[in-house]
Amino acid sequence: MTVACLCAACSADDEACPSGTTRRDGACVTTYDDCGPSALPIPGGGCEPIGVRADACAVGFTYDIAGTSCVPVLPEAPCAPNAIAVPGDTVCHPVGVTACGAGTKPDDKGGCSAILPPAPCGRGTLALPGETSCHELASCGSGTFGDIAVDGSTLFVDQSALAGGDGTKERPFRTVQEAVTAAKAGANVAVAAGTYEENVDVAKPLRIVGRCPSMVEIRGVGGAPAAFLHATGAELQRVAVTGPAGGVDLAGGAKVDRVWTHDTGDVGLVMHKLGAGIPSVTGSLVEGSRRIGIALAAGVVGKVEKTVIRRTRAHVEAPEMGHGLHVQDGSTLEAREVPTDVNELVSWNQPLMSRLSGACS
Repeated sequence: MTVACLCAACSADDEACPSGTTRRDGACVTTYDDCGPSALPIPGGGCEPIGVRADACAVGFTYDIAGTSCVPVLPEAPCAPNAIAVPGDTVCHPVGVTACGAGTKPDDKGGCSAILPPAPCGRGTLALPGETSCHELASCGSGTFGDIAVDGSTLFVDQSALAGGDGTKERPFRTVQEAVTAAKAGANVAVAAGTYEENVDVAKPLRIVGRCPSMVEIRGVGGAPAAFLHATGAELQRVAVTGPAGGVDLAGGAKVDRVWTHDTGDVGLVMHKLGAGIPSVTGSLVEGSRRIGIALAAGVVGKVEKTVIRRTRAHVEAPEMGHGLHVQDGSTLEAREVPTDVNELVSWNQPLMSRLSGACS
């Protein structure tokens, strides 16, 4: 009996386990091979590779050293800011514009930047792309009316003249509005040096020309804009404009040329949709406005050329504003030959800079 029991015990311990298992602590357990980091062990033995197959990498990619994925084929060193490489490239390729326009130069990022003076321009002066020094908007010339072109239709304005003038050069009007009211359509109004505290309203085609912006200023009073031009053919040239409310309102085909609008209590310049024609601003400087530098009302098609907008400030009634440009829905702004660098077109504005919700070119 004793021998028989011992033999039976030995027979149970030596019983073979099924394939893929091994005996451990008296029981058959599944075996797993050591497959390393690039494969998974298969129950019962063997390994299953993980990751992408070595022959499955796309064009421009290669199997990595670890053997688990595909990595892009790229240059050994990172590309410069003005270059790029796509998978499969072993060298970097230049990107960006191939030629810069007039007044600009290539930058180190594949684009173009405006050629401008090294330091910001002072009050009442500007520089346009390609100019390396700041300058005033217009020459003052010599004599009472400087180099203003005059003809037989010209009416004259001089703040220092005696009251009761008739608009002649010898007896000029004392206010701009007097001359505007007396002028015939197509006439010129020549304005001598002085600060004219009035609100000028122009509802007919005529041209108001100051000696120069640094010497001639229209300073609005009350809550109306300092100047309102709402007739095709109405032009305001070579003056400065300021006031406690807005600066200049334009409508129809009215034009502003070489005008310095500065430190206004509200929007510097507004274009309205009244009448036919395209309101335009050329060669001007709009700085220190409240709320908005230049605004286009809904539905307006306007044009701005060679013009700088800067230092636009927030308004007590709109602290979130301080926009260089504000183009309402349905409006189109055509901007040509203007600095678009942050240091000029919308320099020193509040963080929102400018809002263009219409079309802009």
